[in-house]
Order: sequence, then structure tokens, then C-alpha cells
Amino acid sequence: MSKAKFYPEWLGVEKNKFRILSLLAPTGEFTGNLSDMCRRLNISTQTRNRNKLREDIAELAAGGYITSIQNGRTYTLRATPKETVIEIPTEWLGRIMNHNYHSEDVSWQAVLKVFLWITHNGNTPKVTRSDIAAVTNIGVDTITSALNVLDRDFNALLREQIKIKTPDGEFKCIGLELNLAAWWE
Repeated sequence: MSKAKFYPEWLGVEKNKFRILSLLAPTGEFTGNLSDMCRRLNISTQTRNRNKLREDIAELAAGGYITSIQNGRTYTLRATPKETVIEIPTEWLGRIMNHNYHSEDVSWQAVLKVFLWITHNGNTPKVTRSDIAAVTNIGVDTITSALNVLDRDFNALLREQIKIKTPDGEFKCIGLELNLAAWWE
């Protein structure tokens, strides 16, 4: 089974830049023009989107995430390898990117970032949604939606609330224990 390679440094990247990095994850590179990239990312090829991709590519290259070579209108983008790698099956990446997200109002980028965070940090005994949000650069409510999608739509998540009893006798959730299932439905 082929693997898509992500790096922990990518998790904090803004959503539109992250989708470019996600395009590079399966093979480590992309060659084509901006319209080709739009089609691969399932966005329209209008000028505004192509201009935004051009800006995002320049920012990713300046930040050391990728190398970019332009020959005419053709771009060759390569992911800059980092020390720590998060690998997931390429099939799972495709399922996350192409899933019909009707159960929750959440982007595939947010779901993928949360999935990658759990893959990388799955042995953490207690985590809060705020902990994940701080690393992934997405909001706490969006984290909740992404966790719900991973749980309900993909059956890929095992989560348990960690609760304590307060002095007044009520229970308070202080975090979550998150683990990925060994299979997906």
C-alpha cells in the first residue's frame, strides 16, 4: 500500500496552503500549470483561484515547505523533507479529500489535519481540543466537527472523555483520550 508523507510542521499552515501540501504528499512532487492544480484540488480554474495558488506557492517556497521551479506556465513543486514524517495510506488521504461532508460543516483540510495530529500524537493520555487547535491553526469548534466526522463518517476514531468529579458532585470533562481505529469502514 502506498503511503502519503506529511510533516508535523505542515499542520499549522493555513488551509489553502495546506491543500497544496496535501497535493504533494502522495509522491512528493507535482508538475503542471495552475489550471491543472486547480482541477486536481477540485476548485474552479478562474483567474482569482490561479492567482491565489501562485501567491500560496511563493509563500510556501519562502517558508521552506516546498521548492518551486517555474518553466513558462509549468510549475514543478517538491515537498522539502523534514526530520519527522507522518505517513498515512494514500487511499485514506483520497477518502478524506473526496468525502461528502454533509454530517458536519467542516472542510476536508480540517479533518485531515486532525487525523494527522492524532496519527502523530495518538499515545497522548489526555488531550483537549484546545491542544489540537494550537498546533493545527484551526478553531476548537472545527476540531469538534472534524472529530465527529472521523468518528461517525469513517469509524476511524476511538475517543473517550476523561472526567473528574467536582467538589459539588458534578462531573467535568477535562480532556479526551484519542486513538485511531486499525481499520476504516
